[in-house]
Amino acid sequence: MKRIITLILIIFSFSVFSSNNYIAEYNQAREYLQKSMPDIAMEKLYILLKKRDISQGFKDSIILSLAEGYRQKRNYDIGIQILQDLLSKNKPDYVKAKAYNRIAALYNEWLKFGASRYDSTLYYSFKCMKIAEKNNFIDLLASSQNEIGFVYMKLKKTAKAREYYYKAYKNFNLLKEYLYSANVAINISNVYLYNKNYTEAISVIDSSLNKISQEKYKNMAMRLYLQKANIYEKISRYDSAFKYLAKVRIMQVKFFHSRMDEKIYEMTAKYDLKLKEAKLKEIEQNNIRKQNENKFLILLISSMLVLFIVLVYVVYLKRKSLIREKELEKKEKDILKENIEYKNKELTNIIAHTVATNDILKKIKKLLQEKNYTEILKIINVNINTESNWNNFLIKFNENYPDFFYRLEKVHPELTKSETKLSALLLMKLSSKEIAYILNIEVGSVSKSRQRLRKKLNINSDVSFYDYLSTI
Repeated sequence: MKRIITLILIIFSFSVFSSNNYIAEYNQAREYLQKSMPDIAMEKLYILLKKRDISQGFKDSIILSLAEGYRQKRNYDIGIQILQDLLSKNKPDYVKAKAYNRIAALYNEWLKFGASRYDSTLYYSFKCMKIAEKNNFIDLLASSQNEIGFVYMKLKKTAKAREYYYKAYKNFNLLKEYLYSANVAINISNVYLYNKNYTEAISVIDSSLNKISQEKYKNMAMRLYLQKANIYEKISRYDSAFKYLAKVRIMQVKFFHSRMDEKIYEMTAKYDLKLKEAKLKEIEQNNIRKQNENKFLILLISSMLVLFIVLVYVVYLKRKSLIREKELEKKEKDILKENIEYKNKELTNIIAHTVATNDILKKIKKLLQEKNYTEILKIINVNINTESNWNNFLIKFNENYPDFFYRLEKVHPELTKSETKLSALLLMKLSSKEIAYILNIEVGSVSKSRQRLRKKLNINSDVSFYDYLSTI
């Protein structure tokens, strides 16, 4: 029992560790997206998506992040397609709202659609806002407000643009999502620039610079400094503009070197991984080869065993066939012998009957010479061919009803020979007159014999002899 509990704890711990490990990898990919490094981020996201032991909710989050990666890579059509596929399935409100928001962002940047892309952006942004307001999804509400503000800015509706931008800015700051609020701050500063309110434009940029980690989010810091340089250029403060441009240039060099180091590290890791994969593949191929050899050996042994069994069975069948042939040959010999014996017996009976008949005829001839008619009648009555009639009947009867006499004697051993004969004749459904002729007795004697036989057989008067005797 202790071992089972220990095993369950190990499995649970491994599951929790795997889950935590996946979350860490996902968060790392998200950080790469925040640093505008979509290639590295998407590679990690696709590796995670192939894992079989992740939940559906986690898969949805990965797909949403992949769409952001496609936006950064400007593959807008692919990003929109994977989000539309996601929306085609029944999903929780947060996933739907997030998907609407990301579709709006992709349409917002997809210049291929021209002016009509703003209609699509507004349509999906308002769909997102509706769900976000209902469920108090502040992060999605802020993202949609930012997208709507961007559309209104493009349509020169600066008042509405600033209204939605500020709502987004406040909501992101409320969530302490300073990276996203910095992005909105750049948009707000563009509204101020359009209205030539340069002081407010610089103020909102400085506010965001103070909130974000410039070391962690170098790309966003560079964008904020470039925006600041742009504002100073507009008010002809070229020294300040040059200072921030120089700062951005230094940051770009560092950022480039940092990216190069990461790329070199990534390439080295990939090379090591490829070597390990090649080694594992070689081991796997060796294992497959050994398995195939074992399979072939097993197949060969199995085939030989099957062949041996077939041979043994063929020998068995041949032997059985020979035994059967010998048995049939013996039976044929026995039948032939029986037929010869039967014919010999028949011939003997015929000879004996002929001899007996000649003796009787000689006696009758002598008595005729002596004119002793009374004695002649006695001899004729005694020797009427009753036995011959019965023997002829018996031959035919045994052909149609084999073993009848044996079964009758077994059930009713008390019957006399005459009663046995009568039973056979009754089974043939012969009338009393026909029976009297065969047995050379009077019809009345047959009726009396039938009554005695019914009592011995214990047959009710309403049951016929045939019905009873045919069941024996």
